[in-house]
This record gives sequence, structure tokens and C-alpha cells, in this order.
Amino acid sequence: MPPLDLSDTPADSEEGGYHVLVSLLLVPLGCAAVVAGWVLYAMLALATPGGSYPETLPVSTFALPVVVGGVAAWPSYWVSRRLRTCAGIQMLLALQAICLLWLGAAQQAWEFALVAVGLGLAGGVISAGVAHIRSWAPQRWGGVVVGLHGAILAGGGLSWLLVPMVSQAYGWRVAAWSLILPVAIVMLLLWLFVDPIKTHTANR
Repeated sequence: MPPLDLSDTPADSEEGGYHVLVSLLLVPLGCAAVVAGWVLYAMLALATPGGSYPETLPVSTFALPVVVGGVAAWPSYWVSRRLRTCAGIQMLLALQAICLLWLGAAQQAWEFALVAVGLGLAGGVISAGVAHIRSWAPQRWGGVVVGLHGAILAGGGLSWLLVPMVSQAYGWRVAAWSLILPVAIVMLLLWLFVDPIKTHTANR
């Protein structure tokens, strides 16, 4: 594993290490945003229809994002190990933002079902994050597990606390759209501070 202290390495390696370190800090935030979307969908599906919650969202699809995410976990991990994981994470976060935008505008049951599938596929951020972190810390699975577990709990807690309040105050559509903000922030920070090419090169 490359050392975290890059003071004695060449400038190129130092810069590559910087990009990797920043991405390692942002990846858990992306995982938290994905899980927040899953919890949001489940809460909307299980809520009493009418009023502040959707009436046409099928209750039977409440766990669909998690199921799709579980099925897509291994393919996402396999692809991320062979491509630039950072760029893949950005694309999956973009899919998450699109699905959240569509969720807030959905009217029919089939639209909600497609949104659930999209949210599940966006869960590949977790697998891509594992691939990204494992490539730099192959012997530190304990830290990886604890970090991702903390991110999942943070994302779930964010939705669990905010969705009821935002739904009651502004409606469930605004609650869905409000989760686009943290996704967009993580995408922006990855784009500004992480160079996928240098990260991929330093990762070899």
C-alpha cells in the first residue's frame, strides 16, 4: 500500500496522492447521499397516501432500490476495478440526482418504479467506493467497513430526520428535491479537487 506520507515522493506522486486522499474523504459522503435516497423512497412508499405524501407510489416497491442495488453491487464493483473509479462515482451520482429530480415530478406508478430502479443502480457508488478504497488500503478492511457503515447510517439518519419535517412543511416533492443538494455538492467537489486521470495513475 502506498504510504500516506508523501513527503519523500516525487512531485507527480505527491499530486496523485493528494487527489486520492481527497477522493477517499468524499467517497463516504457520496455513499451517504445514495443511502439517503433509498431511505427517502422507502419512507414515501410506506407513508399514508394523501396530504403530504404521494398517492400513486406503490407500497410494494418500498425496498426496490435496495434490491436493485444489491443485485448491481458485484457488477458495479467489477467494472470499477477495471475503469476509473472516481469518474464512475461521478456518473452514478449524476444518475442519483436525475432520479431524485424525477421522483419529485413523478405522477404515475410506473414512473415511481423506474425511479426506484434508477436509485438502486446509483447505489453502485457504494461498490465503486469499496473498489476505490480497497485499491489503496487492501489490508485495512476494518477501517473500510467502519467508514462505509458510518456513511450509511449518516445517510439513513439524514432522510429519517428531515423527510417528515420537509414533507409536512413544503410537501414530499420538495423533500425529494432537497436531497439533490448534497449529491450535487459531492459531485462538484470531486470535479474541482480530484483528477480522475491522476487518481487512476496513482492507483496503479
